[in-house]
Amino acid sequence: MSTEPIRPRPTRPSPRHLARVESPPSPLPSVATLATNNSKAALREGQRVSHTAFGVGVVTSSRRGHTIVCFDEDGPRTFVTSMVELEVLSAPHKWETGPRGKNRPRKTVLVGN
Repeated sequence: MSTEPIRPRPTRPSPRHLARVESPPSPLPSVATLATNNSKAALREGQRVSHTAFGVGVVTSSRRGHTIVCFDEDGPRTFVTSMVELEVLSAPHKWETGPRGKNRPRKTVLVGN
């Protein structure tokens, strides 16, 4: 057996004790900023809209944070409502999507004669 005295281990600072380095501000906006900037009027069923990538379509549903748009060329697509960028082209309930997925102006129904 050796008769050398036991030396204590050198201590290293734990990550909790290290100084936090502040990161420079990001040039991109945060998700919360995007959501508040896009807090425009809610999209409603039957609105004609335009999207930069998919073209022109009709909003078929907008609830629980998601919006479904049936595009003339690409068919239905689902978007996160707070993040989608759509240009509204018509008032609500003016357009409809037919059973075969074709968008058309909604027919007006005369009530009473």
